Amino acid sequence: MINIGPFHQRKKISPLRLLVLLQLFEGPKYGYEIFKNIKEAFEGKWNLKTGTFYPTLITMKKDGVIQSKNTDGTDYYSLTDSGRAVIETFPTRFTTERNFLFTYLRTILSWLPEHLKRWMVSNPDSIITNELYLSLVSELYSIPLEKSKKLHILDELIKRLEFNLATLRKIYTKIEEEK
Repeated sequence: MINIGPFHQRKKISPLRLLVLLQLFEGPKYGYEIFKNIKEAFEGKWNLKTGTFYPTLITMKKDGVIQSKNTDGTDYYSLTDSGRAVIETFPTRFTTERNFLFTYLRTILSWLPEHLKRWMVSNPDSIITNELYLSLVSELYSIPLEKSKKLHILDELIKRLEFNLATLRKIYTKIEEEK
């Protein structure tokens, strides 16, 4: 659950509800359209079920963050002022939520048994961010691995970081060149 809104200690929003609100921010959509967009965005990594999705829409209507209008037998959903306010307040909470998630994942990584740490370090794609990978790699001194393997892991991290830096430089240059 994500704490959100001016009274975030009391108001929480699930990831699914947030995605629905974001889908509706630009304008009304029918239920299956929202459902399909979410499924496509997650590329099979989240198997959202209609039995979860549609009851969520009903609850969101009851909570007053979305409304629906039936047009030719199809319910089109849109944000209410309350739903729009939830979206508008989200950026103030995003950094806090991201920091919590990184701390949570770093803690999991640091508490993993040694054999699982070795596997994670040897498979950098299992780590979701460079920050988390760097956090785990910083423990290389204590993980029993051959020196050549440790150097290989560090080389891979350097390549990732250089790629990200090159991408950032390209974006920076494009923005700089805008008229």
